[in-house]
Amino acid sequence: GQLPINVDVRIVSATNTDLDELVKENRFRHDLLYRLKVVTIKLPSLRERVEDIRPLSDRFIAMACEEHGRRIDSVDPGCYQVLENYRWPGNIRQLKNTIESAVIMASSRSLIPEDIRLDPPESGRDEDVQIPANMSLAELERIAIITALRRNKGNQLLTAEELGVSQRTIQRKIKDYNLPFTNHG
Repeated sequence: GQLPINVDVRIVSATNTDLDELVKENRFRHDLLYRLKVVTIKLPSLRERVEDIRPLSDRFIAMACEEHGRRIDSVDPGCYQVLENYRWPGNIRQLKNTIESAVIMASSRSLIPEDIRLDPPESGRDEDVQIPANMSLAELERIAIITALRRNKGNQLLTAEELGVSQRTIQRKIKDYNLPFTNHG
């Protein structure tokens, strides 16, 4: 133990915190900042790089398929629309997890928009909800029903109450849209 050992290391790190500001507030050591801050790459958030979502998604699909022994042969274009219209507060990590979940939970070898499970906007304001311009009212209704059914663990009564319709309406819509939910609740 007391002999010095030479090491050659590189540290790659990322933060969404303004370290210069923390140094000014004496909450981060300036000597450490200058040791770490050799090369700085500022990467805009994913919501500012919508054009990257499709290639990243394709890569994450391939990775998830390999990791989980799944096979996805096609991706419905609506999936990309849903992904490109989301704000991604968790950035690329959230996109990767969302894609991995979709691959794992997909009921076929084709990803469809319903396989994409996104967290609702945190603020709940209308302007945070972005709907693809070419999405039909029927498709919006279908997605709303699927989302509510999932949130209510398939309970049709709770889903009906949440959506402000009768349980009979939910049962009819499940049949009309051929949704994979059994009659319970």
